[in-house]
Amino acid sequence: MPLYYQVAQLIRTEISEGGFAVGEQIPPERDLQARYGVSRITVRQAIDNLVQEGILLRQQGRGTFVLGVPARDTTTELAGSLESIEVLGKQTEVRLLAAQFVLCPAQVSRDLGTDAKENVLKVNRVRSSNDLPFAYLTNWLSEHWASKIDLNALRQRSLLAQLRDLGAMPDSADQTITATLATPEVSYLLDTPVGSPMLKGYRVYYLTGKPIMVLESLYRPDRYAYRVRLSAKSPQLAGVWLAGEES
Repeated sequence: MPLYYQVAQLIRTEISEGGFAVGEQIPPERDLQARYGVSRITVRQAIDNLVQEGILLRQQGRGTFVLGVPARDTTTELAGSLESIEVLGKQTEVRLLAAQFVLCPAQVSRDLGTDAKENVLKVNRVRSSNDLPFAYLTNWLSEHWASKIDLNALRQRSLLAQLRDLGAMPDSADQTITATLATPEVSYLLDTPVGSPMLKGYRVYYLTGKPIMVLESLYRPDRYAYRVRLSAKSPQLAGVWLAGEES
């Protein structure tokens, strides 16, 4: 994660927790440089980010002031069920970007168990909270179920809601969470600098053991948190060490 991004996060947290009130002037760059132990350039980049987000305001000859309080992080809590995913959908706003039939990408084809030449329904959306975008979502739905989806209704009824109506609500899902960087397209849609760290989720939905849909999600980590509740009674949630044996 770039150092300037970490500094921006620290300043953002101070504002959220009341360390700096709206309308208050934040310390000069040299003071922030000493406080965080970074260079003046790093502090300036961090402030530039917060100015772009509308959190800080620079006034020539006067200094930098708090313009607004960052939106509260959106959090998904997964406790071994899919209900929280539906709740998140009801608590946030979604903008449909595109819905079209395309050739199935190789990775998605393998996960859906389909022929690489088979068409799948690809749906692109942006999810926001309080008018602030925090997620870029891409769904791929197998041709069998995609043919039953009302594309004209996707602005009002999500894929999961329509699958429920069809009696095909997924009953389980596998998910992998990794990190990636914002591409120019994602940067534009989520209003974040190109190359910013992103939380990446890749989820395969199943119905009675058969894969029916894949979801790739890219999240701004400063606006979204993912929390997993672990239980001694749920051994299936045990972690997997991907980098080799733990020392």
